[in-house]
Amino acid sequence: MKSYLIIIISLLVISPSISFTQKKEVSLDIGYGLNTITYRFSNVGLTYRYTPKNAPFSIKTGVSFDCFKNTNSTLNFGRIPFGLDFNIGKKVQLILGLGFNSSFLIYSKTDIENFNSTRNSIQLGIYTNLGICIPLKPKLSLLLLSQYHQDFTPLYSKIVYSHVGSSNLEGVFSQSFLFSLGVKYNID
Repeated sequence: MKSYLIIIISLLVISPSISFTQKKEVSLDIGYGLNTITYRFSNVGLTYRYTPKNAPFSIKTGVSFDCFKNTNSTLNFGRIPFGLDFNIGKKVQLILGLGFNSSFLIYSKTDIENFNSTRNSIQLGIYTNLGICIPLKPKLSLLLLSQYHQDFTPLYSKIVYSHVGSSNLEGVFSQSFLFSLGVKYNID
């Protein structure tokens, strides 16, 4: 796990310096939404974007801390996205994005039946986002995004009983929808 994080952090540092980019941007994002596991979902993230010269898109990666919470459960995840944001417009930009993400379970305290014995600590999935970027100053912008996350790998398995009395394990996949607010800074 540690080597996986070291590789990701190294790529974040090295890849911008070897690419011929037009823009390098970093943003701090906070979000709140709903998910299929515990219903409430909050998120804090640091995102890095770079835009190749004359490209209508930005390549995006970063790291975020996600908290799924309800009265009886708390699940905390680290999430690493990698994707593309298509930027439409000159001043105020419409942002359409999609990509892949990996997340890893950092902490769990839950009364979800069968969770601890069947959980997967690492999930892989996809995300999409739609939003706007509003310039505030020459190097500072405000981001308003809606995001949808869908995991390919199950978070845990639940017991499902058939009408004849037998039981099977069925995977439970996380889906999340959130609204986020971010401040983006151009570091060129």
